[in-house]
Amino acid sequence: MHCARLSLPALLLCLLAATPDARAAQAQAKVDPNDPAAAQDRYVAPKVRPASREVPGLLRAQPEERAGLGLLSVIDQYQADLSRVALDRGLDPEVQAWAESALRDHAARKGRRDPWLPDIGHPRAQAWIRRGQQELAALRAADARAVSSAYLQAMTQSLAETQQLLEDELIPQATTADVRAYLSSLRGPLAVELSTARRLQMAGESKAGDAP
Repeated sequence: MHCARLSLPALLLCLLAATPDARAAQAQAKVDPNDPAAAQDRYVAPKVRPASREVPGLLRAQPEERAGLGLLSVIDQYQADLSRVALDRGLDPEVQAWAESALRDHAARKGRRDPWLPDIGHPRAQAWIRRGQQELAALRAADARAVSSAYLQAMTQSLAETQQLLEDELIPQATTADVRAYLSSLRGPLAVELSTARRLQMAGESKAGDAP
């Protein structure tokens, strides 16, 4: 940025905008939150905080439980982003209503596991982030006529994998009572969500089969 030959007030504004903090703020403001290339910015591992009243579960969660909770946090974010991208592309009316509900539900989960400091910097969570970015890019590139189908396929697969992750791994391995109770509480809502996704997917396939 060239600040020469400006009046004093304009010069001060120019110099302020040229500071690293200002440039970083400007760059951040231009980031598309739905852009898979920028998605990694949302998955920065939380800083370790000292034990206090604000983080009552810190001393109760085991490292392996924090890793599992971190993985769930990443998957939740992916499913929220998936719904957001799909809504931006345009969906069939019934699918759109469900995607809006799914987006609210998954976005609302952000921070619920903070008391246990979910380890989203764990290699397994980071690997899932890379996979999620690829799948979000695929949805963005899907044919406009197939967005609803592609979205439901991706959500159904992710929800089914989450269910299996809970039942086969995270719940059986949880040793902290509060963590186990929290993970178990996800079973019901997850089963309902997966059932809805599968119903919508079957309805879409049936409609496509009836088309001339």
